[in-house]
Amino acid sequence: MLILIAWGAAAVFAVLVFGMLGYELVGHVRRLRRAVEAAAGDVLPQVRALVPPASAGRHRASTEK
Repeated sequence: MLILIAWGAAAVFAVLVFGMLGYELVGHVRRLRRAVEAAAGDVLPQVRALVPPASAGRHRASTEK
């Protein structure tokens, strides 16, 4: 009987610990996602400014039929 109580207490403790770790992990992931979105908002306009505009280019194939 004592072993069952010990196993039950260990299971409750494990559930509590994993619950707290999961809650902390979700918070960290949420903060990381906001930081990545903020960084992308800061960097992407500058990267787009560096990319040259697309041109029509040179085509070797004849367009006449």
